[in-house]
Amino acid sequence: MEVKANPFNPTLPARPEDFVGRAEQIMHYESRLNSTIAHSPMSMAVVGNRGMGKTSFLAKCECIAEEQNCVVIRFSAIEGEMNDLTSMCNIILAELKGELIKRSKLGRLKADVGKFLENFSFSMTYERIGIEIRKEERNLTPWLQREFRETLLSLWSGIENKTPAIIIMVDEAEVLEKIPGALMFLREVFSRLGEKKCGYQLVLSGKLSFQDKMSERFSPLTRFFHPEELERLTLEETRHLLHQEFKKVDIDIEEDRVYSEVFHLSEGHPYVVTSIGFVICDNLLPLFGLPEKYKSSANRIKLDLKTLEIFSDQINAYLTSEFFGRLYNGASPLEKHILKKLAEIGGIATFIEIENATKKKRGSLSPALAALVENGAVEKQSRGRYALFHNLFKNYLLNIGD
Repeated sequence: MEVKANPFNPTLPARPEDFVGRAEQIMHYESRLNSTIAHSPMSMAVVGNRGMGKTSFLAKCECIAEEQNCVVIRFSAIEGEMNDLTSMCNIILAELKGELIKRSKLGRLKADVGKFLENFSFSMTYERIGIEIRKEERNLTPWLQREFRETLLSLWSGIENKTPAIIIMVDEAEVLEKIPGALMFLREVFSRLGEKKCGYQLVLSGKLSFQDKMSERFSPLTRFFHPEELERLTLEETRHLLHQEFKKVDIDIEEDRVYSEVFHLSEGHPYVVTSIGFVICDNLLPLFGLPEKYKSSANRIKLDLKTLEIFSDQINAYLTSEFFGRLYNGASPLEKHILKKLAEIGGIATFIEIENATKKKRGSLSPALAALVENGAVEKQSRGRYALFHNLFKNYLLNIGD
């Protein structure tokens, strides 16, 4: 008997054609893309906690831009590879070079562009500046900024009649916040390019925190990058996702309350919803060869609340091994202590309550708590309150030994 392929894959972002929800955010992106194509570029930042579908959203935006024949590069900022302004500029240029050459060879750009690219320099080094400055006396950031801007300007001048816009998408962009001045550097470069009506759009995605750190709501960075926050799925979005994927493998939802139960169990967390769907299909798909009593109709498997309850232990086991366990085991001893104490006091607390529960001083507690927020194990809420990112994670913490 051939078992059908599981339509849920928690290890990969959703395919653009299977993308569900985020209608408002998609509309915002399309508006900014149209503005960019009309020579008034608008960049943005996609922010959200771990597992919120930021990479899936970026892939969907990439598809939208490519449908408009834009040149799109999408890559992840990797710590250790992108560690200063020079490496940041060179990686962006290298990604652009690869995409443009590929498009030229595939005939998606006119033949004369290939000749232009052969003679175009994509390398960014201080030697290109042409001015000798002793190392101990130099502040080369302004020079690098100018060279990077002029390189992108020259590149746009060579291909502007061949594409409506060039879209640069950087995932895991929180790495950029660790490079001093990187975000302001990019803002300055791409703002100046926008003044010259160059069709560049910059889209950053990750657990970015610059909008929280700015003292002004309309600071230069937040104005330029337009933060777009991805939150948890609604009940309707959860229903749409489950129905769409189960339909592909002939699994019927026998009771409408199944959708509500999955939504309640997952709390609308996209990764958890997908994991639940994966475990359900992993168990149900082999049943297609069983007698008709297991089926809702000819060759269709039924899923009801009783069946969902049967799989609850396996759902928890999967989330523990693939998500919760990794979050906990990757934490430092102090971070583990904070997580367990936070679970014991209900999973949500103020900084003072966490301080009292852990009996740790502010000087050591603050950086550890910040690291947990950065890793997605804890979410920082309004008025200095902190919460474990999911109730199932709280249950996991309460049931593990010291």
